[in-house]
Amino acid sequence: MANVKLLEYLSPLIPDSAESVSLLVSHFEHKVLQKGDIVLKEGEICTAFYFVESGHLRTCYNKEGVKINMHFHLEGSITSDHINGKAGIPSEFTIEAGEKSEIWVLNRETLVELCHADPKIMIFGRRLLSRILVDLSAHSNLFRMYTPAERYQYIEKNSPHLLQRVSLSNLASYLGMNRRTLTRIRAKK
Repeated sequence: MANVKLLEYLSPLIPDSAESVSLLVSHFEHKVLQKGDIVLKEGEICTAFYFVESGHLRTCYNKEGVKINMHFHLEGSITSDHINGKAGIPSEFTIEAGEKSEIWVLNRETLVELCHADPKIMIFGRRLLSRILVDLSAHSNLFRMYTPAERYQYIEKNSPHLLQRVSLSNLASYLGMNRRTLTRIRAKK
């Protein structure tokens, strides 16, 4: 049985259809992860969507032996490498548990089958992809529009819980700076 957070996420994306929500929920698989467990490894083809029930997932890539953080997915969010996965292209990044986490996994092929069988789930699929696209766009804009100090201020204002959940080194990597620079920015406050 699905947890409340998953239902809260799905219900607005499938309006007025408890049956469609129930059908979709029945195809999610629950997993408990330990910190560092990998759900998608760089070089693998992504075949699923990952909903975070508790804990968090981080998306990162390896650059010359150093993990560079691209995104953190906290409770109530969903992630995937949908674009590459749909095209059958191996992922360029890894998605792993940043702490002990519970996630719900929905297989992409199953979602496609459900979309063909139920028009309301088709609407859900479109809305889901729109949400993922908006999230990626917002993250991309963060780097195009803001200086490192402004990025930190943006996180402070819009995602303060991230500052409590993610190590200073991981946060610095995510913001595109080294730990020393982030420490200086924080000291100026």
